[in-house]
Amino acid sequence: FQVIFWTAMMSPIFWTAIFVILTLTSSNYIPGTSGRRKRDKEPVFDKYDLKLIGCDVCRFVVEQVREATEEKRAEAPIVSVAVRPGKKERRSSFSEDEVQEILGDVCHRKKKVGAWLWRTDLVEHTAKSTKHNQSFVYRPITKSEKKNGGSYLLIEHHPDYYGVWDREKATVQRSCERLFEDMDVDELSVALWKGELDEAALVSLTCEELSNSCGKKNRPKLMLERDDIAFEVTDAQLVETEQMMQSMEDSGMPPMVMQSRGDMEDELREMSEELGMSEEEMNEYMDSAKDMSAGGGAQENDEF
Repeated sequence: FQVIFWTAMMSPIFWTAIFVILTLTSSNYIPGTSGRRKRDKEPVFDKYDLKLIGCDVCRFVVEQVREATEEKRAEAPIVSVAVRPGKKERRSSFSEDEVQEILGDVCHRKKKVGAWLWRTDLVEHTAKSTKHNQSFVYRPITKSEKKNGGSYLLIEHHPDYYGVWDREKATVQRSCERLFEDMDVDELSVALWKGELDEAALVSLTCEELSNSCGKKNRPKLMLERDDIAFEVTDAQLVETEQMMQSMEDSGMPPMVMQSRGDMEDELREMSEELGMSEEEMNEYMDSAKDMSAGGGAQENDEF
């Protein structure tokens, strides 16, 4: 195990990861290794809130995947395709596989297309509620819902800010995941790839035909008291770093998670003890890592 560990230290990718860890000093969280403590602290979705937001989440997801699909379509190069012997046509290279990738990533907070999850907030609203500053209600209370009275749990979206990952965002994420668990994703994928349906038609297809997310006229009322979590802005660097780490993992690097600096230090101490390293050796190793990342680390690694 020690041989594998020290061999990994020689890898340029390893030093890239160390550089990221050591340079994010302004952030409350840094990328960790196994993330045992972080997983224990991961917010869990609220089962009651989950029952109240399904329709709004479905509508929101449709907007996100449609926008991402059109962006991909616009970026796709035009290629010549043989339609029959001696006959070619110029067509977009945009494929259904790219749509499938978008659908697979939209509920993933560490993916670019899933970044919308960080901007959501769940807030109780009544007919007399007013919008909060720097945010907007994704779908306001309807006339029918106002007539019925009561309170509703609505999604607020903060377009200019990312929020701290909390129970409410985890609930929105779980609602997104459940949406795709209960539908024929292939049919939605084909519809998005063809690009023939407008947003309203896609919402009808996704939220009413392929799922029962919006089967009723009114959203369910909020009947129980709940503890609201205020939207707390977080550093965009945190989100971008999680996306970068996920990209590194997708390319073959070992999984990493975001951890507090204290948790990271505790876990590194445990790792050093398992390797039989003394505290002095561990400190010396971290000092050398800092020197490598700040100085010619990548250049020195080219020699190996």
